[in-house]
Amino acid sequence: CPSTTVMTMTLITTGVQMAYVALYSLADASLIKLYPASRTDLEAYKADMTEKAKKARDQFATTTKPLAVFLIGSAVGTALVTTISMYSMLLPLVLTIIPIVDMFVARNQEISNEAKNNVAPQSGDIVVVDKTTAF
Repeated sequence: CPSTTVMTMTLITTGVQMAYVALYSLADASLIKLYPASRTDLEAYKADMTEKAKKARDQFATTTKPLAVFLIGSAVGTALVTTISMYSMLLPLVLTIIPIVDMFVARNQEISNEAKNNVAPQSGDIVVVDKTTAF
């Protein structure tokens, strides 16, 4: 779970980017003008505002995803604590252990497959020599 500082910064960044989305979308729709009135190249202005509005929407979508996941996780955590008490603390523990076990199993399967295929050791690999068969 991200720290409070990170989530606070993400929330502030999302708010700033939401303001940019609104600003550039209004300028793209020609409801407001962001450049000085002396600018006469309207086609370049319109293209610039369209590009900036798209970029602002993309950045907003990118920043909003972790915030949405955090809020959903907080809501699920709150619901679990109120319904099943402190046993709800097992859910994050299980969700943390599953990928660790999966990585461990995948690594062991990879080692097992290499041994079955008699893959020659590469530089940097640890080689175990059985000394009981030495003469």
